[in-house]
Amino acid sequence: MLKDTQKVFESILLALVGFILLTTTSVLAADQDLFEIYGLEVEGHIDGFVTGDFNNDNLTDLVVIYSAHTNRYTRYLGLYLQKPTAGFRPRADYLITLPNSVAHIDVGDIDGDNIDDIALIDSEGISIIKYSDNSGLSEPKRLVSVSTIYSTSYIQGIFVEPFIYELTNQPGNELIVPTPGGYSIFNYVNNTLKRTERLAAPLAEHMAAVNAKDFSSKKSMELQLVIPGIKIIDGNLDGLLDIYFLWDNRVCCFFQNNENSFGQTPDFINFNISDDHSGYTKSHLVDCNNDNFPDLITISTAGGISNTETKLRLYLADQLGMIPENFTDEISLSDSYSNLLINDYNSDNLPEIVIPAVEMGTFAATKIFLTKKTDMHLLIYNMNADNISNEPDKRLRYEFRFDFTDINPVGEVCFNWFGNYNSDQLLDAVFCDGGGRLLFFWGHPTEYLSKSPDLEIQLDHPSQAHPVNLNNDNFGDLIVEHNLRGRYDRLSLLINKGSI
Repeated sequence: MLKDTQKVFESILLALVGFILLTTTSVLAADQDLFEIYGLEVEGHIDGFVTGDFNNDNLTDLVVIYSAHTNRYTRYLGLYLQKPTAGFRPRADYLITLPNSVAHIDVGDIDGDNIDDIALIDSEGISIIKYSDNSGLSEPKRLVSVSTIYSTSYIQGIFVEPFIYELTNQPGNELIVPTPGGYSIFNYVNNTLKRTERLAAPLAEHMAAVNAKDFSSKKSMELQLVIPGIKIIDGNLDGLLDIYFLWDNRVCCFFQNNENSFGQTPDFINFNISDDHSGYTKSHLVDCNNDNFPDLITISTAGGISNTETKLRLYLADQLGMIPENFTDEISLSDSYSNLLINDYNSDNLPEIVIPAVEMGTFAATKIFLTKKTDMHLLIYNMNADNISNEPDKRLRYEFRFDFTDINPVGEVCFNWFGNYNSDQLLDAVFCDGGGRLLFFWGHPTEYLSKSPDLEIQLDHPSQAHPVNLNNDNFGDLIVEHNLRGRYDRLSLLINKGSI
């Protein structure tokens, strides 16, 4: 997401280095042999979506949350049920008004009936929406009343992040809910949701920076909620699942004990901030050296349109699962970089670290503004035992376009390397190049990716693409967001026919 920064040029830089994660929509007739395309359109603005099986037919359904075009403070929840042969209808099968108090949504089987429920967190607690074939969507039913961090009505947008987990050996699922003191864990047993744990993890930050478009030098007074990603991992290899909270600039962990409980304070916390405390930082948890312990990898970029420096750092966990304060290895880079992509891209049972890079500097910036094009470089690093290779194993390059008529010039540029669309067990990439094209590059065992696209699909203003599995098969599907600026908004569902 593009954020305001202290300099106009730096805001463009962060846009360039933040385009990494996703892709997009509709198709040329010649390419219909690979994907079946379904367009879901609403009159308004789509705030988020979640998937689940709400009628126990082993097909993935879709819930879409959107704000009305005529009133952005009225939000709706629409349920799109997948049909065995007809796919998805363009309009929601069921639609309800979402209460203004709702701030956070997830999907999961809370009550143990093997059917997914829609769980909501609002200012006063946790509620549930159930679906039945006879009555459709129910009104939200309060499961528990508790003060949450969303202590005021949430009238626009919504957090779409998991908070339902199977965490302990106790019956029922656990809900990890943000509350004023940090996080609370709730367990659903005997038709009752009860709080079992309280975890201290700070969630608010004061954003004191001057807005890039505000020339009055008045610092912002906004209080920003910083919701971390939650990772459930057996971090110390004792056979019990532990809780990791991962922010861009810090990580903390709560180890589960033999009594299926957690301490109130973290077993460890690691702050990883760029050296000048003003840069762009991202963090990832991954087992880097194949010892089954989760390690920490961070990337931090500081500087602006010039004087840019990036540091890639590795923090290897010890044999107790603790992540140290001091990094194990570091690589310094002299250009602008962004979110890391980390996965086993060549099937060697070790992760590769992929750094998407955009060349910066005065000459590069001039070229960008004159041609509205530049290259995205993928720098692919191997892991060597307990360190990162000093030089990339491969360098791949793909060109993309800017749209300077949009407040976010790279709003339609996105790169995703997490799906498998041809069922060859190698991860494939999807790249939206900013010119209305969805480009597919098949994975390669030695070259990592094809140099030219294996499949090209024309799209209508793609914004992001999310790899999913909608048919419970071995072929990857996509849910695509669009960058539409008018009365209507749309999601496109690309369902793989398995024809390759």
